Amino acid sequence: LDFFTRTFLVLLIGLIVVEWIHRSRRQDGADGQSGTTDGVELKRFQSLYLTVYLLMMAADWLQGPYVYALYISYGFEKSDIALLFLCGFLSSMVVGTIIGSIADKYGRKFMCIVFGLCYSASCLTKLSSSFSTLMVGRLLAGVSTSLLSSSFESWMVHEHYARGYSPGTLAQTFSKATFWNSLIAIGSGLVAGEVATRWGYVSPFLVSM
Repeated sequence: LDFFTRTFLVLLIGLIVVEWIHRSRRQDGADGQSGTTDGVELKRFQSLYLTVYLLMMAADWLQGPYVYALYISYGFEKSDIALLFLCGFLSSMVVGTIIGSIADKYGRKFMCIVFGLCYSASCLTKLSSSFSTLMVGRLLAGVSTSLLSSSFESWMVHEHYARGYSPGTLAQTFSKATFWNSLIAIGSGLVAGEVATRWGYVSPFLVSM
């Protein structure tokens, strides 16, 4: 193992130990107030949400570091790459302003499904070296970014209150999501680096699907 990997493993083990100690000492007052049955149901709900949310985040972390490298490998000039990124950001900005209204009309679950479709289509466009195809992919990626940043969390919050869980436990769910997302980001970076080394820059996009 190289120095980076050894350092990462040591820090990861230390982080897991600290988190375990923190969990063992924490008094779950909200579960105690709401009762054992509600506590079990809440944990089941959190597990369901975190499984889906972290899988989506892992897909995003997998392909993120290699977008620029892939464009370079296709022989595009920096000005062309800048235009691709700009259109992606503009797409995210425009969709981000209306995504809330769309979710209210068609449902948050439906928007999460739309995210999966847009994201998969965006990744598939990376198989082509055509500028126009990649532009479509960047537009879809912008839409996907807005959906990822809003739809899953809004669905969770809505379901949390709809099921009658204590408002105080909402922060607990966000805390778990943030903690595990940090680990997922690091792990996805390592996986992406390995597959990109073995099978080329387009492979992280295929794995993320």
